[in-house]
Amino acid sequence: MRTMRQAMTWLVPVGIAAILFMAAWGKAFTEERQLPSEGWSRTIHPSLSTDLKQPFVDKNRDGVRLYTIDRNQVHVSLLTPDLKLKPLAALKTGAIDRIIWAKDRQVIYKRDDGLYRFDGKSVRLIAERAEATACVNGEVFYSDPDRLKAYDTATGKTETVAAFQAPVEAVAAYGTKGAAKIVAITKAPSAAYRFYMISEDHPAPQPKAFAQWGSNFQGTVGDVQLIEHGGNAGIFYTTHIFKQGDIVSHYYFERPFNQLENPEKPKVLDDRPLSFIDKATGADLRDPDDLRLAMIGGKPVLLFSAKGKRTLRDDAINIYEAHTDPSGRWVAERRSTSTNISRLPFFIDEQTIAWLDLDSGSRYQIGLASRDPHAIERSMKVTAQDFSQSFSEAALSISRIFILFLLSIGYAIPAIAVYALIAFLKVEWIERDSPWVKRLVLGAFLIAQYFLASRIKTPLFQHYAPGYLSFPMSEWVIPTVLAVAAWLLTRWVKRPAWSILAETFYAMGLFAVMELFAFGPYFF
Repeated sequence: MRTMRQAMTWLVPVGIAAILFMAAWGKAFTEERQLPSEGWSRTIHPSLSTDLKQPFVDKNRDGVRLYTIDRNQVHVSLLTPDLKLKPLAALKTGAIDRIIWAKDRQVIYKRDDGLYRFDGKSVRLIAERAEATACVNGEVFYSDPDRLKAYDTATGKTETVAAFQAPVEAVAAYGTKGAAKIVAITKAPSAAYRFYMISEDHPAPQPKAFAQWGSNFQGTVGDVQLIEHGGNAGIFYTTHIFKQGDIVSHYYFERPFNQLENPEKPKVLDDRPLSFIDKATGADLRDPDDLRLAMIGGKPVLLFSAKGKRTLRDDAINIYEAHTDPSGRWVAERRSTSTNISRLPFFIDEQTIAWLDLDSGSRYQIGLASRDPHAIERSMKVTAQDFSQSFSEAALSISRIFILFLLSIGYAIPAIAVYALIAFLKVEWIERDSPWVKRLVLGAFLIAQYFLASRIKTPLFQHYAPGYLSFPMSEWVIPTVLAVAAWLLTRWVKRPAWSILAETFYAMGLFAVMELFAFGPYFF
């Protein structure tokens, strides 16, 4: 019986710590399995390895074909309705920078400054220099260097679409083959960047500058993308300003097509840079990257990668989908649930998006998210990764528990000071095991814990902590509950040989263990 009592002295605090750690693990597990946004699946990973290079999607009667770059090969895969990838072919194309167009076993791609075509067996050069490229329904546009040319993938013929007075830095196209709308950006030395709109179906397309970006800044304008929204041209572009580092800004504006095709004079662009707000947390998403523009559900939508919350306590490079709200703000919703780095998002269709997830080293794998109910159900199956990831996240909370422990040392000083005063002024109380020692020391300790709990309860704590720790007046209720629990447990495990002092400090120790493991995982 005595041995059991002695064992319980240590088993009680250890058991309390284990139970509270399991509670933190359970919350991390629940967060790990949350859907990124309502109506979207968690990340689905088909088995496919790839380089960090933009994949290409080809939709035809057979379904969706995905072209990915893996070292010096292009892998062709069929995306099945259940979001699995069926390998079709591995095309030995040689080194590739980016796929511009692909169909069956044919690929047009960029390598260095050149534009090449692989026909399934051999590679041939289309153009030695193709600075800017775009593709619409089998028609590839490229700059060479101050001329905009169009390459017909069906006939293999090239023709000049328009000539400019300065090199073409970026190009975007929208529409159908032979009737595309094209935006080109040119830049002459010591001159402004100029934006041109060209209509391919015009009998004699003549480029006219409809906008310009000032010439007095050190930087570049590029990554232009074009959509049609309600009869207007929706134009996205990016600027890099080389001033005290690389300042990257993104812009989007809409103008009627007829105004851009027949401008009176170039308009100086003075739109405000885009900013994105995380719908879930209300936080600004800084430094968005890999932006892709599309029309989804009749509205302009931007996909991008940015650092943000993956779970309530874990940051990652996530994939976001952003659209404008009634006030005109770009509001972003997270689409990925991957644990580390997600890059280069792209649209499969209105139901499905994809991106590249870091796998190991420099290798990436395809990540998918879908609105399909079956995909959502499949993504919610419990996996070993759910357990391991949530456990590692809970284990990281031990560092925060240690930080709270260091902070709490200061809040034990009032109890120690009261004991020192008793030892100095009323030492006979200690010698006689007077209950007043216990009452005064524990009272000072508890009062200090109310102040500590108030300090812990910051806005971040209230955001991260579960509801049973962050309700109104919890900074007063929880220390009181912990004090009662610590006192009852102390009375249960104490031995007759214990002095009042031993009983007092054991109760304080139990309180500290419960407080550290309850509050610590959510302390910031």
